[in-house]
Amino acid sequence: MAVSVSRKIGKAVERNYIKRRMRDLYSQNRGKLKEGHDLWILMKKNFSKPDSNEIEKIFIETLLKINDK
Repeated sequence: MAVSVSRKIGKAVERNYIKRRMRDLYSQNRGKLKEGHDLWILMKKNFSKPDSNEIEKIFIETLLKINDK
C-alpha cells in the first residue's frame, strides 16, 4: 500500500495526519481486501480532522468496490 497526499492539501502536519489515518484504516480493514491487489491512495481533496469519519467511509467503500471487480 502506498499513500500520496497532494501539497495542495494544507501544511505538512495535515498531510502527515491524513497519511497516518489512511495507513491505520488499511491495517484495521486489511481483511476486507482480497489478496493480489496493490493499493495506491492519492488524496487530492482537503479533509480536516473532524472529517475523519468521512475519510473512513470513503476508504471502506473503495475497498468494497475493489473486491467487486
